[in-house]
Amino acid sequence: MKNSKFKTYSEFLLEGGNARVIDRESGEVLARAEKINLQEFKRSKIVSRIVDTLEAINNLFEKEYEIKIWKNFKVIRTGEAFSGSSEFFIDPNIEDAEFVRYKPSVGDVDVIIPKKISKEFEKFMPTLEGKQITPYVTYLGQDRVDFGTTWLAVFKYSEGKKELNFQIDFEYGDWDDIEDTPSEWAKFSHNSSWEDITEGMKGVHHKYLIIDLVRALSKLDDVKIATKGSTPENIRLISGKESEKTHRLLAFSVDKGLRVKFRQMEDSEGNPIKIDGKFVFQEIPTSESVYVKELEEIYEMIFNEKPTKDDMKKFKSFTGLTSLIKEKIDEDTVKDMFQFMLEEHLFGKRAQILEKNNPILDNKIKWAMVNKLFSVFPYLKKKEKEVDEMSYEYYRNFKMEAS
Repeated sequence: MKNSKFKTYSEFLLEGGNARVIDRESGEVLARAEKINLQEFKRSKIVSRIVDTLEAINNLFEKEYEIKIWKNFKVIRTGEAFSGSSEFFIDPNIEDAEFVRYKPSVGDVDVIIPKKISKEFEKFMPTLEGKQITPYVTYLGQDRVDFGTTWLAVFKYSEGKKELNFQIDFEYGDWDDIEDTPSEWAKFSHNSSWEDITEGMKGVHHKYLIIDLVRALSKLDDVKIATKGSTPENIRLISGKESEKTHRLLAFSVDKGLRVKFRQMEDSEGNPIKIDGKFVFQEIPTSESVYVKELEEIYEMIFNEKPTKDDMKKFKSFTGLTSLIKEKIDEDTVKDMFQFMLEEHLFGKRAQILEKNNPILDNKIKWAMVNKLFSVFPYLKKKEKEVDEMSYEYYRNFKMEAS
């Protein structure tokens, strides 16, 4: 961690997870998720208990709805249905010592379920509140009943003198019914790579990099932007602060895919419209947007070339993507990408908090990304002082949430 204004405390790394258990009538906090300390809980045993819990839930769901969540439970046992680092946490082919070497604790376990059964799943899970699911695991509950794309669940594990409240995030994803596995997009959109994990990178780093790269590569320079209500016969141009913004043609969404944000306006004969010698573009409403989820097509839209197998392998990890950017993208674009990353994702006013109520760990995670980019793109180190000042100010104003 570069920012020397913050000390490192190991106890911060083992503080609670994201989810709380709320009494849905009174709103009282009944319990909280904890991180799984793999120095205290043997990985292979806790994984076995988690797999058994998911199998029990799978069977209980089938009794209620006459369909299983995972028809082929092998996707759970092998780790294939898990996303992010959870895939490697579950993977029986990775030795305990090897995993713990790089991840001494696990915040939550992310598992994908078919999006098409999400409504039934949301009705089903509250019926399990307070019930013992297996001899070692009880379902405590969740902190609300509408999570959008992910159901955050908290379970209590008890065995001998050991107890732990652990969190499972059930993510609603596209499903390949033929292979009976999560779709390629469902896996990619929430993935981590083992190579990244061994270098201290997280799945969120990879997605930030794609979002910011797409933005930097798709500047709409030297064009006019029409208001959303404009027609070819009656064009009104945006004004004020909106007209001063740098608009971007493409946008990447972790949940939905890659979309084209603007269309070029044409007259009744299909000819591009110009004003003052500049082409006119108009923003496409998100409701009318087409989202691309095919990975090779996304790659081609970003890099303007067809990928090789090696390119696609690199594209799926933070480490690999940085090498592609270094090889194919010019310095000015990389600088633009980095600046947007700082302002929108890491240390700006709109930056997302990655570790709630834990500025020490949040800072460590974000600086791991910054330092990796400094090592791959040495010319970015000229901004090191600026970044250090931004991060200090960000954490000086870090918002802690009430318990």
